[in-house]
Amino acid sequence: MIKSPIYKQLDETGSILIRTNLPHNQPLPESIQKEFARCTVFYAAMLRAISAINNPRTGQPYSIYNYHVTESILLGSNKFVKVSEDITTIRAHRFLRDLNKRLYSQLFNINLRKKESRKISSILTGLSKEAIRMIEANNDEEFKIGFITFIVEYINGFLNISVRSVYINSGDYKKSSKRERRRRIFRIKTPWRLQTESYLFITNVT
Repeated sequence: MIKSPIYKQLDETGSILIRTNLPHNQPLPESIQKEFARCTVFYAAMLRAISAINNPRTGQPYSIYNYHVTESILLGSNKFVKVSEDITTIRAHRFLRDLNKRLYSQLFNINLRKKESRKISSILTGLSKEAIRMIEANNDEEFKIGFITFIVEYINGFLNISVRSVYINSGDYKKSSKRERRRRIFRIKTPWRLQTESYLFITNVT
């Protein structure tokens, strides 16, 4: 039996990954489109909520790369169930330049095109800035930095929507950054220890 190819596409924000074996010229069923819309609406509302809440430690709105507030919203919404946790190590010459393609290839099995690669580089730049802020703040209750990706799958007639949270501890980020500055002179790749969590999105499709 010949398996249908899986088509993968990132949305404009780089935060929603669509995976389906339907041909490009065949639209998703209406019920699936509604679930996808529900997912994107939740993501937009989550971003608005984060930007509207001031971080008491800074007096400024929370960063969308602050793992602690993102996890609180996901679990507090009652729309997600955490199903797994894992640790992965990715080696790269430079965090901001090289990690994006390796990260998405290893975690999502997707080869980023040039436009998509720029989107993910922008995400990693934001993550890096928040990591530096946390390192400088040195707060024991706020030390995880990351981002989330919604994964919308419609394969062989079955829908699955999940969220992959990818984050790093500020201490690990600091150590790897120091190693990177030393190693890149000799073109030696630096290992980045990333933690991942998967959440199942509770859909209305039966």
